[in-house]
Amino acid sequence: MCNDIIVAKEKQATLQAAFVSLHEKDRNKFMGTIHEYAPYKIIEYGGEGEIVEKKSRFIAHVQATHTEEEAVSFIEAEKKRYWDARHHCYAYIIGEQGETVRYSDDGEPSGTAGRPILEVLTGSGIRGLTLVVTRYFGGTLLGT
Repeated sequence: MCNDIIVAKEKQATLQAAFVSLHEKDRNKFMGTIHEYAPYKIIEYGGEGEIVEKKSRFIAHVQATHTEEEAVSFIEAEKKRYWDARHHCYAYIIGEQGETVRYSDDGEPSGTAGRPILEVLTGSGIRGLTLVVTRYFGGTLLGT
């Protein structure tokens, strides 16, 4: 019983901290559904970014995904979208506690692409998302 109270107080403190950080105009909306918010981060909508390193082009896409099926579907869509790319490395974390976690190096040397992507996602505390990094090889091996 005592442990349940401590856990409940920790969750309440997390929710209160989230509430305090909201802008004034969003507080009323938040107050009505405070019990629905969990003490972990989620993304509201997807995004993308691109960099070029040693003539290789890296295109990253992130999307909110709540099931493994959604994650796999998003990854497959990115592979079709960039069908001519060399690699499609990805990582995803699904579930409130991160129950489902997967990553892939997709032909890059083992542990050099998917694992670092997963570590960034894990370190951010965000759940319910999939990140795909597409690489167009520029002719130079990175890390050499």
